[in-house]
Amino acid sequence: MERLPHLSAPSFDPEVFDNTCFQVWAQEDVEQKGDALFALSTEGARSYRGIGSFLRSHDAKLACLITAWNPDSQPTPLAVNEAANLKLLADLEATGLPIYPARGTSMEEGCGWFEDSFLIVGGRYEQYVEWQKKFGQLAFVIFRTDGAVELRW
Repeated sequence: MERLPHLSAPSFDPEVFDNTCFQVWAQEDVEQKGDALFALSTEGARSYRGIGSFLRSHDAKLACLITAWNPDSQPTPLAVNEAANLKLLADLEATGLPIYPARGTSMEEGCGWFEDSFLIVGGRYEQYVEWQKKFGQLAFVIFRTDGAVELRW
């Protein structure tokens, strides 16, 4: 699969994501109360074997894990983050593509950081970049059918 172009976020340090776990739940589990469909630690991970079959089951080549929380990586009140995610969700739903509830969580001991997110399956890379810019995100995660997991910034 071809290499995707880098985005422009000159002040972004991707190492802040090196100790993050991403979890994805079933579409109907919006409260994230059941077991996750899959979880992936970014600690050294650049691929995830199970993602290829998951994407192919949706006849998709890519998936994007994105949030609207904490624009520009600035801590933002919970109510503001939740409202921003509702706007993002409306944009995602307008595509008609499958959407799964997700969460990025720090695995650093004593750190309570997390961001509720969405995994959107299918679509175009350019759409992901549009959402990234519109919602002030410095990065998002791409999953590909060849198993590659890429932090895009």
